[in-house]
Amino acid sequence: MTPLLPPIHPMPTFGIRSRAGVIFLVLMGLGGCGGGVQVIQESPTSGVATYVYKGKDGYLSTSKRMEAFEKIREFCRGPYQVVQEGKTRGRQRVVEGMGGSEILTEAWWGIRFHCKE
Repeated sequence: MTPLLPPIHPMPTFGIRSRAGVIFLVLMGLGGCGGGVQVIQESPTSGVATYVYKGKDGYLSTSKRMEAFEKIREFCRGPYQVVQEGKTRGRQRVVEGMGGSEILTEAWWGIRFHCKE
């Protein structure tokens, strides 16, 4: 399975080339909480749902996966088809603690979908 994007990517565009689409993605990144499910619209009938998962738990066993499918169903207002799945991006952040600082890398999974009519 080929990844949707390289594991570490500063700003995922998912093929969106318009200025409005890129601005939307930037606002999603700034406004979203780091661990939630996000649906990024690619067209009126397609998009990508992304969620963070822990490496040892895996992308299949996380509750975020079911939440992603619920959001896809809401977006499509009915049936949909999964087109592709894979790692979408990673994010590194520094966590300060009493023992010093630590760099954590978050793993993100993406589900590209197309609504059925």
